[in-house]
Amino acid sequence: MSRERPLELVLEALRSPDGSVRAAAVLSLEQSDDPGVLPALEALLDQPGAPRSVLVSLLATLRGRREHVRQAESQLDEESARVLGEAGAICRAVLLRRGVSEIVTSTALSMVTPEALQQALSHALREQPPEVRAQAMAAPTPENTALTCAVAAALGALGSPGAIPALMVLLGDPDGPVRAAAAKGLGAMGQSRWPMRVWGDDEDWDRLGKSRDERSLAPLMLAAKQGVLGAIYTLGEYEIQEAKGLLRGLLSMDDAEVRRAAALALVALKSTEAVAVLEEKQAFAALALLADDITLGEEAVGALAEAGAPQAREAALRALYGHLRRRTCEAMDELEALFFAPRRRLTLGATLGRLQAPRMAAIECLWDLGESELLLDALVDRDATIRARASRVLAVMGHPHWEALITGRSGDLRRLAASQRPERLRLLVLARKLNAELPTEARALLVSRQSGAISLDSRASAGGISLSDAEAGALSLDPDER
Repeated sequence: MSRERPLELVLEALRSPDGSVRAAAVLSLEQSDDPGVLPALEALLDQPGAPRSVLVSLLATLRGRREHVRQAESQLDEESARVLGEAGAICRAVLLRRGVSEIVTSTALSMVTPEALQQALSHALREQPPEVRAQAMAAPTPENTALTCAVAAALGALGSPGAIPALMVLLGDPDGPVRAAAAKGLGAMGQSRWPMRVWGDDEDWDRLGKSRDERSLAPLMLAAKQGVLGAIYTLGEYEIQEAKGLLRGLLSMDDAEVRRAAALALVALKSTEAVAVLEEKQAFAALALLADDITLGEEAVGALAEAGAPQAREAALRALYGHLRRRTCEAMDELEALFFAPRRRLTLGATLGRLQAPRMAAIECLWDLGESELLLDALVDRDATIRARASRVLAVMGHPHWEALITGRSGDLRRLAASQRPERLRLLVLARKLNAELPTEARALLVSRQSGAISLDSRASAGGISLSDAEAGALSLDPDER
């Protein structure tokens, strides 16, 4: 049943007075593979005014189809056991249960004889440690990890090229030993790259991602679809449409940790659609992580502010006082050091302009939130444009004295030192920590007031660069936002 036509709506359509609507509903239910259809129709049958003749016919059709499918599956299992032998039937059941498709499973087993498969599987089990072998023989079920590892080893030992697709699927298995066995099986068939990348530990996904091999994407996506967090995070390193599409789908999963991992992977992709997707899914805490991104910061802060998300304040702080502020200071230092290198200065100047956009958006956001106190540190920013904008916004917010002191020109710190503003000492200390060249008046003021003993608040304590947890907030998604 598609998401666009949920079961409840189709059942309701059965009551429609319009015959064409009823016919469309019947057709939809007949084609549905939703396991909830039969119980829902049986419950509807007892309700007053239900279309009983239509419901009885539908129930008969669906029950007959289900029985037919069950009989066909049973017959197929018996046929595979007869053709492939006991070992083949075990291998087939194991591969299907581990997510290998019917056609890939059939291809893997079609090019070997039952005798060879039996011999290879027995040998693979003998090669297992005694406790693992005992586990496999005691519970020879398709879910058994030891048995699955033996099947992967047997397929690799047989050396049939047809088994490669099946082993590639097992490379994306959530179970580490199964991945390692599949990699060794591929290695035995001459695919030496896989044992180097897949060891069966939590770092498998990172090694697959760092290989930059397109063939590594398939096991990563298979694992991500099964909710393996490491694989989901690693997909954030792939700038391809398939990865983005899968991650968007995972944002609707029931598991909150899977949704959070998918959101952060979209952030890592630095794709322009990440902001829209995260805003649409209301994953605002993950969206706040984009605030200090040079490309998406402006859009992210603006989206949070427009949505009225509680993370808007924290995102604005990240942009103003976080990574982007440090980048701005570094760019300013390079500009000053390369004063006589005009061509390089132009490049750095362009970078500085790009850094301004998300920080300007942060000032507007804090303005909308009425957070005038949080804008004070921006008055001594290394970037003159940021200083001027902060003072103008503060003036509009009811603090006009700042606009006369801070204009975005070279005399800002001198005028600040000469003022009687109670915040001037803290702001001048912050300016110095941001590597600003203080004027004589400011240095004399700080020395005379023994400013070394001045206690900076948490925004300024690290040079105005990092935020304390109390200010930045926990950026992980809480249950209501995931």
